Amino acid sequence: MRIPLAFTLLLCMIISFVCSQRSIRIAGGTPASLGQFPYQVFVQITASQGVFSCGGAIINNRHILTAAHCVAYSGVSTITIVSGTIGIRSVPSKKLAYVSHYTYHQSFSRQNLQNDIAILQLYNPLTFDNTTSALSIATGNPAQGVKLSASGWGFTEVGRSSSNLLFTEITVADNKNCAQQFGAIYNPLTQICMVAGAPTDTCEGDSGGSISVKVDGEWCSVGIVSYGPSDCGKGDDEFAVYTKVSAFVPWINTQISNLSGLRNPTSLGNNPPAVLVNAVTTSSNSDTSQIETKPLPESQREAASGSDTVSGSSLLKRDWSTLGWISLVLLSVLVL
Repeated sequence: MRIPLAFTLLLCMIISFVCSQRSIRIAGGTPASLGQFPYQVFVQITASQGVFSCGGAIINNRHILTAAHCVAYSGVSTITIVSGTIGIRSVPSKKLAYVSHYTYHQSFSRQNLQNDIAILQLYNPLTFDNTTSALSIATGNPAQGVKLSASGWGFTEVGRSSSNLLFTEITVADNKNCAQQFGAIYNPLTQICMVAGAPTDTCEGDSGGSISVKVDGEWCSVGIVSYGPSDCGKGDDEFAVYTKVSAFVPWINTQISNLSGLRNPTSLGNNPPAVLVNAVTTSSNSDTSQIETKPLPESQREAASGSDTVSGSSLLKRDWSTLGWISLVLLSVLVL
């Protein structure tokens, strides 16, 4: 059947839009060595809309930090993580773990990706060794110009996901840059602005992963990969947005305390269910011992919190997988 030109043009516009809106990946990255990023995990989410993948970070032996937009789907049935490896093509069973409960921030919005943070609880604690361990949470705002490490298995600059863990270093930018690029949706109190242009960046498939820095020789999480521009590591004067983890330490502690009191769901064969738990209100006396925190060194810490906001045009990077399903449906309609 011949497709009318108008429909063809519409389809091209849809596909172009879908491909331009990305969840973050590593473009221009370097292969990681085993144990270099022992906190890094691969997260696979099976939901009614499809199967999605993200990154995550181990914050204690039973809890994973990731992005809310990675798990905020309807009909999530199972969530699986892979830890202690740099390759995900063939994974030993001992490297697999299942999520029993998960929660994401009660004020998370897919429209503006505010409060883009989630906690996953595992059925069983992880066994720590030189390839698998937790990181701390860095407190304080990172100063402009500080370089942070990002890692993941997301798409590379050639447009395919990587089977081996890649990493790169990205630079903290002035809050004004993200305010100009994304407008009012950027919130410097809970988000971090990072350089996203050539030659390297994070992109689709790396969402939920940690941007981290070593403090006293130990890894600390500064941010969570959230959203950014369309051309991964290729554009000039572009910036991306990351969830500022230090702004959510009380929330993290409260959720871990709440989740830890829950019994594991009844396992169903080879696909143990993951149960969504509504986030609870942050307690003023949250047990800070749930996670370890470390202040950023003075040389890497911003002297005063940046809060500049400038209205401007925005290009919101949405979850590619959701838009991808929309484009595939429309494509099937037009071809039939």
